[in-house]
Amino acid sequence: MIFVTLGTHEQPMRRLTSALAAVPSTLPQVARFVIQHGYSPAVDGWESEAMMSPSRIAELTGAADIVVTHGGPASIALARGAGKIPVVVPRASSFGEHVDNHQIAYARRLAMAGEIILAEDPANIGRILADYDRLSKELASPSSLDPTPAIRQFSAIADALLYQR
Repeated sequence: MIFVTLGTHEQPMRRLTSALAAVPSTLPQVARFVIQHGYSPAVDGWESEAMMSPSRIAELTGAADIVVTHGGPASIALARGAGKIPVVVPRASSFGEHVDNHQIAYARRLAMAGEIILAEDPANIGRILADYDRLSKELASPSSLDPTPAIRQFSAIADALLYQR
């Protein structure tokens, strides 16, 4: 299953929903296509719901083989937390998808760190989804991002500062 979540932001992502319409015919091996489209148009060939509960989004994210999301940090973190490397299509202000380009800046930073697959141009989404297995294998697996060593290091520094009197 491919699951797409576009969040609840009021400005639609028509570029992405238009590009997604062609995906089911180009990926016949995928059994199910589901999209939470928010204020964007529903997509032909996809099971489409405008809004979903957070628990439903978490359920579909966990069950999906591929997760596609806008550039919202919570959506990206949900996918990463579920062990997925998401394909991220950040909203762009130049297309009326957001008030500024903070999602683009954030997604570029995550892509450089190897945490997401960046699809800045939604026209490329079909190619990226068809090549997902290869692209995702080149990146850091979510399980390799265990925060335990960083937490231990932070604790040691905090303890040293606290008891350094």
